This record gives sequence, C-alpha cells and structure tokens, in this order.
Amino acid sequence: MNSQIVKEIDYVMFIHLSRRFDDDNNGYSLDYVLTHETSLSKYLKQYGITFQYDDYIKMYIHDKEVVIEDDYSGRNLKQRLGYTFKDYALSGFAFCENMTNNEYYEIAIGGPEFFGYLYPYFDDDTMIDQFINKSIFYQFIYLVPIDEVEFDGYEELDNKDKQYHMIIKTLQRLYFYKYEPDFVNEMSVIIKSKNNISEKYLINKTML
Repeated sequence: MNSQIVKEIDYVMFIHLSRRFDDDNNGYSLDYVLTHETSLSKYLKQYGITFQYDDYIKMYIHDKEVVIEDDYSGRNLKQRLGYTFKDYALSGFAFCENMTNNEYYEIAIGGPEFFGYLYPYFDDDTMIDQFINKSIFYQFIYLVPIDEVEFDGYEELDNKDKQYHMIIKTLQRLYFYKYEPDFVNEMSVIIKSKNNISEKYLINKTML
C-alpha cells in the first residue's frame, strides 16, 4: 500500500440524543449538567431538586439531602450519581443510521435516564410531564478528536488502537449492511467523552 495515501483517523463522529430547553449546543457530562447552572439544573430547581458534588453527586430536595435506599431504584440512582463508581461521561454513538430504532432512543426521548429512579423520593409526575412538553428532542452530531473519546468496553485502547477499532467496526457494519441488514442495529458502537463537548465540534443538529 502506498504510504502516501495512508491517513490517521484524527476525528470520529459522536452522535448524542438529548432534550433541550434552549439553544445550547454543547454536550455536558452528568456531573456538570446537574451541579452547574444549566437549563436542566435550573428547571429541576423549580421543583426543589438540587445537586452538589462531594466525592459523588449528592441530591437534595428542598435543601434536605436525600438518603438513597439500597433497593432497585436506589441502586440505579446511586450508580448514576457516582456512589459506587464514577461514570459521568457523556455517551453517544459512532454511527447514526436507524437511530430511532435504537433502544437508547426510547430511553433518551423520555429525558435523562435518572428521572426513572426519582419516584421513591420525588413523586410529582408534573415535573417529568412538563419537562417533556417544554423541551425539544434533538440529535446532535459532533466531530470530535479521537483522543477525547473512549469506546465503551474498550477503555484501555490508546489512540492507535482506537483507530484500528474504528476501522474494524466500520467494516463489520458494511458487512451487515450488505448481508444481514436486520442486524445492523445490533452493531451500535457506543463512545463516551469524560469531558464536555464544545459546540465548536457540532456539525449537525436535527429535531427528532
């Protein structure tokens, strides 16, 4: 192969689904979006729900810290808030075809995942209903430097191995397009960014 035509993969697509109240096109990690002044944190504050970071994300309702139980909802909420391990990364996909048929689409369209675990501690359905009614569901497509992302399940990869991984996943996807189209959605490539993603990397924004 002619070495002059071989190029490194410097950037990858990062497709993220999110409900928004405003025109903010940045992508935020969970810890940032809850503990800083964002449209989501300001909305939750209207219902007395606030968050502070202290080794993990602590939740408060009307200024009283919530003691999260160790039941099903509590364990899931603790996991999202970093009690057990800290994974606040912004999640997305490397490919955007058939996103509406993706399992994650069904979760994201209802708002942040942790909403589903608030009920034992906050049971006002109006909060979620109004969130959905007042927000707009978007698909954001960013083109981000490959050194700023990790592949889910392959976090140990360095930049060179990330490039190999991306090529292999692309070739696999092309194979399924041709021979097994019904299984294309099973080939979703989940990527994560531990840092916020600046809107300068945004290349497309679509209302869903």
